[in-house]
Amino acid sequence: MKRAVEAGRGRRLQPLLEPESVTIIGASTDAQKISGRPLRYLLRHGYKGRIYPVNAGAGEVLGLAAYPEVRALPEVPDLAVICVPAARVPAALEACGEHGIPAAVVLSAGFAETGEEGARLQAQAASIAARSGMFLCGPNSVGVINVWRRLTASFSAHLEEGLLAGPIAFVSQSGAMGTTTFNRMQDEGLGFSYFVSSGNQALLEAVDFIEAFLHDDHTEVVAAYIEGVRDGSKVLRVGRLARELGKPIVVLKAGRTDSGRRAALSHTAAVTGSHAVYRTAFRQAGIVMVEDIEELVDACRLLSQHRSLPGARMAVISGSGGVSVLAADHFAKAGLEIPLLSPDTVTTLQQILPPFAACQNPVDVTGQLFASPRLLQAALATAAQDPSVDGIALVLSMAPPDAARRMAEDIVLFAPQSPKPLAVGWLGGSMVEEGRAIIRKAGIPLYTTLPALAAGLRILVEAGRRTQFVEAAHSVGVLPAPRREALERGGILPYLEARALLDHIGIEGPREAIVRDADEAVENAAQLGFPVAVKLLAPALSHKSEAGAVRVNLTTAHAVREAVGDLLEVARTRLAGEPGEGLLVQQMITGGSEFLLGLVRDAQFGNVLTLGAGGILVEVLRDVVHGLPPLSRGEAERMIGELAAARILDGVRGQPRRDREALIDALLRLSTLAETAGDAIEEMDINPLIVREEGRGAFAVDVRVVGRRGL
Repeated sequence: MKRAVEAGRGRRLQPLLEPESVTIIGASTDAQKISGRPLRYLLRHGYKGRIYPVNAGAGEVLGLAAYPEVRALPEVPDLAVICVPAARVPAALEACGEHGIPAAVVLSAGFAETGEEGARLQAQAASIAARSGMFLCGPNSVGVINVWRRLTASFSAHLEEGLLAGPIAFVSQSGAMGTTTFNRMQDEGLGFSYFVSSGNQALLEAVDFIEAFLHDDHTEVVAAYIEGVRDGSKVLRVGRLARELGKPIVVLKAGRTDSGRRAALSHTAAVTGSHAVYRTAFRQAGIVMVEDIEELVDACRLLSQHRSLPGARMAVISGSGGVSVLAADHFAKAGLEIPLLSPDTVTTLQQILPPFAACQNPVDVTGQLFASPRLLQAALATAAQDPSVDGIALVLSMAPPDAARRMAEDIVLFAPQSPKPLAVGWLGGSMVEEGRAIIRKAGIPLYTTLPALAAGLRILVEAGRRTQFVEAAHSVGVLPAPRREALERGGILPYLEARALLDHIGIEGPREAIVRDADEAVENAAQLGFPVAVKLLAPALSHKSEAGAVRVNLTTAHAVREAVGDLLEVARTRLAGEPGEGLLVQQMITGGSEFLLGLVRDAQFGNVLTLGAGGILVEVLRDVVHGLPPLSRGEAERMIGELAAARILDGVRGQPRRDREALIDALLRLSTLAETAGDAIEEMDINPLIVREEGRGAFAVDVRVVGRRGL
């Protein structure tokens, strides 16, 4: 039966989300109690399906015939709403399973969110539901609402008000956050298709509901409040599906800090991973990520109006130089660009605007727009024709009421004809409120603060991003048996086995040799060519520089002998006299910049790639970005573009340009290894990867690999 549940997660969860009949187990005769509200709300909002209250002590509940137990019901209902105390929930689920009820939502609290005993009850409930092939929402859920069908299987007080149907489906791990946001959106005229509180997610989790929502004909935008996911691969899968169906997903992710993650554990027993990894996964999946409730509401409004921006390049038009400068600061912080306008655009603006206006981006029309509001429309039309911009941000401040009204009317006339999307930030007070109302009524995105304007534009850019889902860029086939066997032994791989993995995927290293004493070191150094480095190899010395286990830039045989003596002494003190794997004599790679390439196994998302500033300061600078395999070339370029240290690639302070293509190639090859090795690698560091001058490649100077035990 378990297979039925797993398969159903990819379908529409119809018995749970679109039931034709509902039973309420533990339905109270007191309509004000939590266990009495679901029935009251179903009746209040006009649910058209059949309703069967189960109450062992009453023959009637709120005017409906009640039944003493589940097996006494006159039919097998689609959905069971369970309102009994936590200790009685397993028995209620057993009764539902025996009666063949296909779906249940458990509104009861007192499970994993409360501690060990609650976790035991939750595991028991999940086992019963899985064994019965039942779709289980919760426990600790606020409920399930299907607005179009008037299904209100919930006790939330926001159902005291009316319901506005619309195109937004919303799932929340937190009941309070979910109902608060639902109420806020309804107050702002945003209509819903569904609201689901996934609660402790004993079986079904938020991503399962997102997938179901995407298949619903009424739903055009999917929103979620998420504290954690169990299986990150689902995130990428629903992202792909959303792109195929043209339905955007917007997510507010909690648990970004250590204290936030601790709160998530205690609140709904969610296991949250690194926020940076979640951000990476959402971006690669094409999911819009927001920072707070205000942005979530705004994103749902914008996306339900089918708005997006094809890129991040904005033309800023303003009537104030100071305001436009502040706008530029906020835009940069949000990742938006303010490009130079083309010479033709600047020339046209110079002909239109007063001689003291600023005609380059950001454009300052000056206060003359109050005297001649049509000036604004002309500036907007000109900037919108510029091929170097993707959208128009109009930033206005104080204006006399009549001028504000005229400007607003001109904006409303311009917006439908504009070849580029328009958003307005109007910072004035009550004097411009009439103008703002005109713009609001026309459905043009409108903001009253610069941070909100920048955030709204960022949302539109993310919604317009075309995400590529690709196969691995390099094919290396199946890992050779010796390589996989080495990984499956677990622990830190010997250096030669780690280096063999790099050879297998085609990441080049310096010429090198492993030796045992000074004579061998000198002989091999002469063959390799000076300068060389000498390193002490041992699994216990993960960070060789910190352990004093490496000597570099050795230019003579005498220097090599001295280095070997020093390192053997380190071995005696740090390794109880054992030299470990021996000494590595390695050709020095000069004239390059150091980067870190890494691979780590994340509990939720599997293999995660890391690119960072390399060398000994990697953990101090923490200049790192992440990606999930398989990487597209575009994702590899995005990772490099977001790395602060990547500016070195373009040449700084008179240094030559570095081989960007070689760095991209190394990232793609590591991505392919991640796909090929599957879950066999726990950690992998290539540090440093030295990227040389343009056209001269990149070399992995050191590598550390940890195989995953217990496979």
